[in-house]
Amino acid sequence: MIGNSIDPRRIKPSPPNLIGIDHVHFFVQDVQRWRKWFEDCLDFKAIATIQNHCHTEILQHGSIQFWLSAPLRVESQSEPQLELDSDRVSYFLRDHPPGIAEIAFQIDPQAQASQLTDRYVELAHAAINWPEPQQDANNVLKGWGDLTYRFVDHQLQQTDRPIQALPAKSPRSLSKPLFTGIDHLVLNVPSGQMWQAANWHEQNLGLRVSDRFNIATDRSALRSVVLGNSDRSVQMPINEPSTQNSQIQEFLDYNRGAGIQHIALHTDNIFETVSRLKQRGVRFLETEPEILIDVQDHEAGQALLQIFTQPIFDEPTFFFEIIQRRSQAQGFGEGNFQALFEAIEQQQIFRSTFYSDYSEQ
Repeated sequence: MIGNSIDPRRIKPSPPNLIGIDHVHFFVQDVQRWRKWFEDCLDFKAIATIQNHCHTEILQHGSIQFWLSAPLRVESQSEPQLELDSDRVSYFLRDHPPGIAEIAFQIDPQAQASQLTDRYVELAHAAINWPEPQQDANNVLKGWGDLTYRFVDHQLQQTDRPIQALPAKSPRSLSKPLFTGIDHLVLNVPSGQMWQAANWHEQNLGLRVSDRFNIATDRSALRSVVLGNSDRSVQMPINEPSTQNSQIQEFLDYNRGAGIQHIALHTDNIFETVSRLKQRGVRFLETEPEILIDVQDHEAGQALLQIFTQPIFDEPTFFFEIIQRRSQAQGFGEGNFQALFEAIEQQQIFRSTFYSDYSEQ
């Protein structure tokens, strides 16, 4: 009917269909040092090197791939681009301690990342009054805070991807992997941003809220919302501090803004894996019991088993979680979450960074 035509500017294409995590990209000052740490402590192997404006090592452990990048030159005065170069790495390390700068998601080839048009991004962000993100021609989207998200067609071989890599020298063959994959990543955001961040990830990545928590002791507290895709191959809890002395606030202070707090690596045998990691020098948080167990269904044998490392960098920011989901146990185990919160709170007290002001945010 005349006068009732649909304005094409108001049509928003669906977000990309995420089917897994392709790789996680760390920005560090010294690639050689951290490559050795991942090799010695977590049994990763260097499989490729990129020397293109910055020094990048690609490490593999089973299906898990980590990238490590360090700048090769002093940053320029121009604004860094989303694509990988020395300026972008330098700017990140100027503003933040070493940590995760980019997460690469595998996408369904039937829902190419080209769906993320400038118009789509504009509409998605206008709805929640958040600054419009940038997107470059290589399917890299500016994410929350200073994170970036890359979209990779999972059918492409490594050599077909935009960033080319040279094979590493004689990579040693892997024994049976300690880890079967990345279970989840946790994003910490400032107070008052948790639901904004959740809405952003719903709008732009197609993730959906599956759970929420309020975790507290008599001294501090946090709020958390869990997002994921339909088959849980991508899961991202988002935390915010709900007291001024919260460990989430401590992370934000040391990280100088929002960022990835930890990655959970899944294993089929947590007791054997933890034993082998200890032999390699990995240090874990002290909890009681050491490996936290959340039984979900006695008859079905469903249980969630978790343990957490000490922060791996000099600042108390990023750490790893080791997780086992027996009999396809789901969720995140509120009891285990509480125990982790209390263990990190004890670390705050040990570092003398915890203060007793319980003021809510």
